[in-house]
Amino acid sequence: MRALASLLPLAILLVPACQVSPGQAVADMKAIHEQGAEEGHLVHRERAELSVPPEAYTKEDARQREFRVGEMPEYELGDREGLELAIMDRISATPPSDLEASLEASGWLIVQLLHDDFRAARVKSAAILSQFAGWWIERNGVRLRAVPPTGDLAVAVEAYHQATLQVDLPDYVGHVAAALEQIDESAIDDPLIAARLLNGMAQRLRRAPVQVTGELVVQRTAVRAILAALEAGMADADPEVAQACRERHTVLMRHVKTR
Repeated sequence: MRALASLLPLAILLVPACQVSPGQAVADMKAIHEQGAEEGHLVHRERAELSVPPEAYTKEDARQREFRVGEMPEYELGDREGLELAIMDRISATPPSDLEASLEASGWLIVQLLHDDFRAARVKSAAILSQFAGWWIERNGVRLRAVPPTGDLAVAVEAYHQATLQVDLPDYVGHVAAALEQIDESAIDDPLIAARLLNGMAQRLRRAPVQVTGELVVQRTAVRAILAALEAGMADADPEVAQACRERHTVLMRHVKTR
């Protein structure tokens, strides 16, 4: 059975020659999709406004164009699957230590894992998500609670939202930390709700006027969201995707020992 360390070096193996930042890549990945009729369903656009030409991702010798002020140019998307996989290669270079960036990437990759039309993209989403979770588990000692949380996640998320707005309170940091603990005590049953939570956490951490505590709780929340997404991915109709999710979920669960 694969060791946890085998999930970690993916970024090193897949980083392309282009100099597009992982954050740009996440934004461009969102740009080439639009929301379908059903919640979470992704539809691939034929044209999209991107930070760089598609060739900057798909061709190793491509060079990024000069920075443009104002509205980003719109490009016609040819090989959409090839472009998507190339952008994902760049997203895989997101440092898990950059919590805001890796949370945002994780939130989007969960949606891709569960709803992308391309099998290869779903498999790669599972791989990158496992890479992030494996890093948090191995390097930062993230562990699950001994007793599975049973709290209401929706109530906890609202409490967290309200706490992050109260920046003028003397105990702002304490209120945010308490709200994070409430999230930590809540069950994560729906990976799509968890994906939105990770995106929200990324935005609030990025905009926080002062440094807040609770990074370990945030990382544990991300690991729990990824495990929930992989568990849901085991039911994928495509056996290759289901197997990839099953294998990675098994490896992570073996190492994320309870605290």
